[in-house]
Amino acid sequence: MAKGVDGMQPTVTHKAARRMMRYKVVGGVLDFMGVAGCTFLILALVVLLINLVTWVRADLTQVFADYYKNVTDAVIIGR
Repeated sequence: MAKGVDGMQPTVTHKAARRMMRYKVVGGVLDFMGVAGCTFLILALVVLLINLVTWVRADLTQVFADYYKNVTDAVIIGR
């Protein structure tokens, strides 16, 4: 702590101590809410990412099936 005007350590009053404790509690609650919110957000993003990967795999299968059909139709083998 900084020294007072007379060179002595300032005393913390009961009111100031309670205010400091209240700020610490509010800070802790806000930290907890931030961690909980970010955890929820990360889980939601993981679910969206899994959904996107599933959709891309299904779509690529369909796209390559069309290309495969076009190539096999263009190449005359065994006709």
